[in-house]
Amino acid sequence: MKTPNNFFVRFIFCVALTCAPTSALAAVQITEIMYDVSGTDTGREWVEITNTGSSAVDVSGYKFFEANTNHGITVLSGSAVLAPGGVAVIVDDATKFGIDWSAFSGVLLKSSFSLSNTGESIALKDSTLVMQHSVTYDGSMGAAGDGNSLHLSGTTFTPGIADPGVYSGGASTPDPTPPDTGGNGSSASTTNTVSQQTNLVTNVGPDPLVARIKSQSVVMVGGGSFFTGSAFDLKGTAVANARYIWNFGDGATDGGQTVFHTYVYPGKYAVILTVASGDQAGMNRITIEAAPAQVGLLAEPDGSLMVLNRSSQELNIGLWSVSSGTSTFVIPQDTLILSGQSVRFATSVMHMYASADATLRYTNGTAVGTAVPHEETIVPMQPIPVAVVNQAPAARVLVKNIPTAKPTVAAVLPVASTSLAGAGASGVSLPLWTYVLGLGGLLLIGVAGASYMRFSGATKTAADEFEIE
Repeated sequence: MKTPNNFFVRFIFCVALTCAPTSALAAVQITEIMYDVSGTDTGREWVEITNTGSSAVDVSGYKFFEANTNHGITVLSGSAVLAPGGVAVIVDDATKFGIDWSAFSGVLLKSSFSLSNTGESIALKDSTLVMQHSVTYDGSMGAAGDGNSLHLSGTTFTPGIADPGVYSGGASTPDPTPPDTGGNGSSASTTNTVSQQTNLVTNVGPDPLVARIKSQSVVMVGGGSFFTGSAFDLKGTAVANARYIWNFGDGATDGGQTVFHTYVYPGKYAVILTVASGDQAGMNRITIEAAPAQVGLLAEPDGSLMVLNRSSQELNIGLWSVSSGTSTFVIPQDTLILSGQSVRFATSVMHMYASADATLRYTNGTAVGTAVPHEETIVPMQPIPVAVVNQAPAARVLVKNIPTAKPTVAAVLPVASTSLAGAGASGVSLPLWTYVLGLGGLLLIGVAGASYMRFSGATKTAADEFEIE
């Protein structure tokens, strides 16, 4: 009886270990899975891991098990030693992750993997290849290409807003308006908008809150931007009537769930949001870059307007406006211009004809600058008719191959005659008395000449009549 009893006890113990959830025994767990990024997801998938134990864990020798392969893990940023509650994100392509999540500043780990969009089993193993946590997911669980991710909540995974680097102990509320990437491999809401928290600064109270921040990651100096906060409890339930206190890192503060702030000087700023409800509180932070405005506004001949982005970063001009005369066109929210590119607004879209006085304005109404004519697209002017040339003093007329004038009688006339001819040719009108005086002079010269010739002839005749012997 002793042997059967011992066998039975050991059998029950093994069954208990087998049936117990792995996550309950693991110190480091997989807490978030981004397996199907909206748009092109090659290299953009990631997995979040969290030290849920009570002591620090070094994950530098850990393996990420995927596709029946133990993938090595290397540290890209931060420390491989995760303190209790410490979080790290495992990525396949650090560059693409940095583009999608530009505000992330936590622990980043590198591993080679490609998560299946239809589902698979993944796991985290320690340096001795002992399984620490395993997860099996599939598309029916949610977060399939809609911008959300799978979050560990208790012992199950549920879809919620993607927030790499933050584990709240429960799933977040799914984002009702996921980003649309258009299939270009770059999320419109992450390249210029931070909809995730990067570092949970602290939680206060017996039931701490989780604070989330949504804003643009790059704002224009002088332009201003909206900042929206949200508060959740540890179960992922939104907290109503929470208080929101903002510190924008430039000495300015504000209160409210959605606020508007303008940076005066360029630089990078730490924005801190504190949320509170009763004796519950939580804090969160993101990094905002305030960049000088490098935009241009060109007025096209057809009345359309072109906005150019001359900066090295993607520019969000949503809710900016252009005005011309008494008409104003508000640019739709989240209108993005790629670096070095432009967007042209047609008259049919703006419902107005923009002239050279068109002005581009920030969201707060501050003028960015006025339009200039777009010379490259101006329709060439038609040749000016010859009959109109004399009526357009500003027109430039180019005359080629003018034949050389032949000598005329006027060219061999005395100086006086040449001057008169020149005056007539130049179109100068002279007084009548000048012509009379000139004619009198000619008559006087003629009479003098005749007298001279006559006198010379008479002298010769007289001389011929005498003979000298």
